[in-house]
Amino acid sequence: MVNNKENLVDTISEAEFEFAKPEIFSHLSWLNYTETRHIPDNDLTGNVSTSPRVLNEEKFLALKPDGISYEDWLIDQKALAIARLSIIQESGGFDKIGHPLAVHDTSLINLDADIDSVDYTKPRANATQADITLLSTPGTASMIAPADCAIATIAFPEEKAVGQIHIGFQGAEKDIVSKALLEFQKAGLDTTKALIYISPHVQTGFPLADTEQRAIHDDLLEHASNEMRGIIEGNTDTSGVWPEVYLTQMVLDEFEKNGIDKNQVEVSPIDTFSDPKVFSEYKGRTDQKADGRFAVVVGIKK
Repeated sequence: MVNNKENLVDTISEAEFEFAKPEIFSHLSWLNYTETRHIPDNDLTGNVSTSPRVLNEEKFLALKPDGISYEDWLIDQKALAIARLSIIQESGGFDKIGHPLAVHDTSLINLDADIDSVDYTKPRANATQADITLLSTPGTASMIAPADCAIATIAFPEEKAVGQIHIGFQGAEKDIVSKALLEFQKAGLDTTKALIYISPHVQTGFPLADTEQRAIHDDLLEHASNEMRGIIEGNTDTSGVWPEVYLTQMVLDEFEKNGIDKNQVEVSPIDTFSDPKVFSEYKGRTDQKADGRFAVVVGIKK
């Protein structure tokens, strides 16, 4: 039987949330930042995905929950994901949270104008897609739910605006950082004074065995600068595994190329592929563990 809403909310623990702002944002009184955390002893705690792609029947069978059908379990998990977002919204002092579906492209959604178009409960096929967000309205926030990609949260202290960039290997190959910064500049923001936090993301042991990832690797090599090509080739072993993943360095290089000093950027030490505190889609594939999504939410207080 499906749990009622009150019982579901009661199962959510404070340990599922990290409300402390990153150090680089600590002096920005107008900004609130949250990430969710995965509690290893309870398979899908902290998950914010409502997508059947993530909460699929194969995952249900792997978790083997007792006394519940897949259909009822799916309803419960979607309700829990939405409840977690409600907790973040209340804690952050937000009226609305915009949460587009990140698809490894370079499109931007202006949440000041279009936040109502981003409906978290829509089926995946109908969801609003964007990999870059921007907002400046008090009481609004942006959320992107990554698998193993990096989310660059970019605060503009003078303008009191904030954006997010979803950066995976496909986004890096499409030069998403430069394109996002150009969009921010078009909006009148001074990117040279931006403060940036890079969320937890895959940093070690990322597998390249399947065809898709090999294609990404080849595309990166083809379009990389001479410096980056050396980083890529030097960190890929003969079996196709990146023992020291270069996504972090690629992201940092892109910001530096665009005139942002390294002192303006803070990188999370959490590696999604090895740390049990956050979800990892690829860790889930290889270890048959829960592969939900964690939330990266930033917004402006009312």
